[in-house]
Amino acid sequence: MTNRGQKKRGKDSIAVDISKDNLDVRRLFSRVSRRFPNTQQGHQDFIAWVGPSLDCVIFEPTGAYHRAFESALAAAHLPMIKVTAFCFFFTLEKIL
Repeated sequence: MTNRGQKKRGKDSIAVDISKDNLDVRRLFSRVSRRFPNTQQGHQDFIAWVGPSLDCVIFEPTGAYHRAFESALAAAHLPMIKVTAFCFFFTLEKIL
């Protein structure tokens, strides 16, 4: 079964929960989840996993833990949105 919003848009957004050790990611419309290490290799694996059908990557800035990830996204020219924790979970609640 295809989500009507995904079928109409043709792209998926990805929410990322960033911690010191891991990136917990979830495709918002297809609802596929994965975990990547919060390392340079993990960032590259995430970028490869994302593929071309991406609307945006949504994440909360977490001080030192998000900076290298944000730089990797920028270097790969991926669209991103940084949001506060309240906005992040409010948005997810409305989408899911």
